Amino acid sequence: MNMIWIGLMLFVCTTTAAVVVLAMRRKKARIRQQMQGLHLLRNLRFLLSELQQHRGLSSGWLNGATELDSKIRKLQGDITRQKSDASRSSLWLAGNARWLSIIDHWQRLEAGFNDLELDQNIKQHNALIQSLLYLIDDMAQSHDLLLINVKGKPLNFAWRELLIAAECVGQLRAMGTAVAASGECSVVSRIRLNYLCQKIDSATTTAWQTMPPQHEHKQKLIDLNHYVAHTIIQREQAANAENYFALATEAIEGIYNQFDQAIDSARRLS
Repeated sequence: MNMIWIGLMLFVCTTTAAVVVLAMRRKKARIRQQMQGLHLLRNLRFLLSELQQHRGLSSGWLNGATELDSKIRKLQGDITRQKSDASRSSLWLAGNARWLSIIDHWQRLEAGFNDLELDQNIKQHNALIQSLLYLIDDMAQSHDLLLINVKGKPLNFAWRELLIAAECVGQLRAMGTAVAASGECSVVSRIRLNYLCQKIDSATTTAWQTMPPQHEHKQKLIDLNHYVAHTIIQREQAANAENYFALATEAIEGIYNQFDQAIDSARRLS
């Protein structure tokens, strides 16, 4: 009887130990997967920023700001490198159908944007960037990033809300750069610029309810809205495409700075 009891106890202990070891392995595998996802999320965020810059610079170039040509060519090289680095860093990404479609779209846009009309150039960039935002969301879910909390809030607020806000500012940068380059602000452009300013206000209000910004980041957006209203739309003084692009970029970088801080916080928690 004692031998049976001892055997049963040994079986229970062995089984319990195996369950604990399996749980620890799964936890380690999950953490490893999350860390890979956070690294890839950061890479894709940089690519997103560069594609948004290309949209703005190419829009200004198409409207006559030929001084932006060297910046466009340098940026295209940066995008190619960032794209290659991202593909090499992740087997999940390298075989992803949406990612392959993004690469193909970018290669065609890089080679042919200078033959497009302004509106078509912006639309093509918008579609490409939206595809990348969808890819980021797919990647985050597949790498189990939804459950990571930063300051008590799910990390998905960082890539969804903050990236949406950054994209709204990016669209305003592209449109404003084109208008500044042309030296004219038509009624249609005025309507679009005002609409984008409203979208930015709505998007940042949503994002900042969850993750309040630093004062200087909020001030950059205030300065950008003031410039759009008084210099781009009302033409109270001459607008410069390169200067406007730089001002809008500072506003976007403030949002991306918040995003990067959230990712860094998540890495420390993982």
